[in-house]
Amino acid sequence: MVQRKKIIILCSVIFLCLFLGRNYIYDMYVTNIMSVGMLSRENIEGKEKIIKNPTEIGMLYNDSPVVFDEMTNTIYIPQNIYDKTWNGKIKTSKGKLGFEENSFSKDKEEVIKEGHVFKLFWFDEKKYCEYNLIFSGMPIVSLQTQEILDESQEVWAGTIEVYDVYRTSQFYQKYDCVYNIRGASVRKFPKKSYKVELKDTKVSFLGMRSDDDWILNALYDDAGLVHNKVSMDVWKDISKYNSVKGDEGYDTEYVEVFLDGQYNGVYLLGERVDEKQLELKGNDILYKCRAMRIPEEHNYTNEETDDMPPIFLLKYPNEDISKNWEPIKKWVNCFLKFEVTDYETASQILNMENAIDYNLYCLLIGGGDNTRKNVFFSRNVTL
Repeated sequence: MVQRKKIIILCSVIFLCLFLGRNYIYDMYVTNIMSVGMLSRENIEGKEKIIKNPTEIGMLYNDSPVVFDEMTNTIYIPQNIYDKTWNGKIKTSKGKLGFEENSFSKDKEEVIKEGHVFKLFWFDEKKYCEYNLIFSGMPIVSLQTQEILDESQEVWAGTIEVYDVYRTSQFYQKYDCVYNIRGASVRKFPKKSYKVELKDTKVSFLGMRSDDDWILNALYDDAGLVHNKVSMDVWKDISKYNSVKGDEGYDTEYVEVFLDGQYNGVYLLGERVDEKQLELKGNDILYKCRAMRIPEEHNYTNEETDDMPPIFLLKYPNEDISKNWEPIKKWVNCFLKFEVTDYETASQILNMENAIDYNLYCLLIGGGDNTRKNVFFSRNVTL
């Protein structure tokens, strides 16, 4: 009977290790998380408290620099919320690290969802530092400014760092970049959106396409932080069921953004709508509508006219010449000036299947600002 109990207990332990993972079992019974032990405040009594940025003491997460918000003295560590174990290791090249004793009383998923703040100590024989630490369930993007390129246009040169715990092969990526504030009316918001252009390289971030142009959407006017993401995902589902090629939309992923050592909040990192996204080439053309005014002949240009910005922008090709404006002129004359009144002629100018899908989609999402302004129009002769 005793022998049988031993076998049952041994089998149970093996099952737990296989099902939950060795690290999870280890964390349950040993006071050590991500290679950092627990520390009582008694261990730092008598030591001098100092203030240091984590990089000054050589603190690393998976051999990469930790992300730090200087204003709140908070370190952010990204974690895969679907994995029961704590991912990676936190270490320092100087001194030792310790979490405040008994700080891990809740499970991993719970502390990530609550944004629970932990206390992390660095210490040596004479001194110590105290940090807040938050585990994030999102990938993290950090922008660091190195040079102001154009102060009036708000353009900077620097680096972009991306931490992605959901794709281990791309956990940490760092590249030189140029970035600027983007948008028109949204520029007045305190939380800015950014366009990021990588220098001399194209890479994939968060499983999206490989490119050198990226958008960080601030979501400032999206109180629930879900409207933009869900709307784009809905359109991608709609586009699966029509016969229109090249209208699948673009991919986005949630990230937490830091700018020059300050936490900026939740953003959507996404691909740009451009000729690459739409697979345009040769004689194909791409426009973007920027205003609700109806253009006259002299307004078809990328330059200012009538002391106002362009109504349409020619995005592709780069030649601002008369023949490249002919397709959008036909659309304006038909659908804004009503020079064409029969359906058959109009359907030669506009892809009606795509137009019907898009108008129903705008009604569904309440996209009142996207019926013409901010809409891209493409003439794709290769489809």
